[in-house]
Amino acid sequence: MNGERASPATLRRIGSFVQQDDCLLETLTVREVLATAAAFTLPRRMTKAEKAARVDDAVALLRLHKCTDTLVGSPAGGTKGISGGERKRTSVCLLYTSDAADD
Repeated sequence: MNGERASPATLRRIGSFVQQDDCLLETLTVREVLATAAAFTLPRRMTKAEKAARVDDAVALLRLHKCTDTLVGSPAGGTKGISGGERKRTSVCLLYTSDAADD
């Protein structure tokens, strides 16, 4: 990385993996998807308000305000929902919402 050899621990700390095909639940809104991820993965010591703030930060960071209360939907299933770009940003947002490494 930048001409230097990176350790596996460094790569795990700074990198993440986003699947090409997402597995977002089509019957939930973007906010519900993110809130569910936060509830299951963030530390128990965090309050509901802190978890909600993490979701709000992620929504702002990835500019998902417009679709926050829109169902995810399913292009394959014919259920109208968010756009392909919004789906990808929601998948990336899941990583930020559920990343407890900085807590």
